[in-house]
Amino acid sequence: MNPTDPNLDEQSSWYAVKMLFECFITGRPDASKIDDDYTEDKTYEESIYLIHANSLETAYEKAEQEARSYEMSYQNVYRQDVEWKFVRFLYAFHLFDQEPADLTEVYSRHISAPKRTKTEEFVRKMFPETEEQD
Repeated sequence: MNPTDPNLDEQSSWYAVKMLFECFITGRPDASKIDDDYTEDKTYEESIYLIHANSLETAYEKAEQEARSYEMSYQNVYRQDVEWKFVRFLYAFHLFDQEPADLTEVYSRHISAPKRTKTEEFVRKMFPETEEQD
């Protein structure tokens, strides 16, 4: 139990809440600032929060409060306006009742693919960020 949170009781548990954020970029980039890192791609962020709560409902409430505090606006290096917004919960699940220990799995999912899918093709499609850049 987390001794710093007086709202938790002996029945509190750990939950994982997966959330989606979206980055909105508006305005024309300053042409003098454009470099090799500049892209017009849209960015999403998938985040999984580990939350100690008395119920799944409370875990969602705590996650939403944190997600809303994560929303922000700023100007990027290209002098464009950037706004990060919480989009939605993707899902949540009960993890375990005890305190997490070393090597505790906190997330996994099974992904179906056509039988003839080659592993490298699957990785490239599902996890493009892991591919080495030329």
